[in-house]
Amino acid sequence: MRRDVTQCLVKIYQAVEKVYDPSGEMGIDLGLDKNGKLWFIECNSRSRKVSLRNAYNIQAIRRSSLQLLEYAKFITSTK
Repeated sequence: MRRDVTQCLVKIYQAVEKVYDPSGEMGIDLGLDKNGKLWFIECNSRSRKVSLRNAYNIQAIRRSSLQLLEYAKFITSTK
């Protein structure tokens, strides 16, 4: 499943870059149905940081960034 998701994300990212040029950061939403089939929902060129900045205060942005770093640390420490 991880390989399938990665391949799907890479294909979507490359297709979007081909049309709109490199974006650097992109949110890609996928769904997984009960049969294990992946479905493309949407992609967003606005970063998580921009959305958080528009909706919340600086503490929320810092907390979100810290959570992402803690998750990355957790992932790398379990391998």
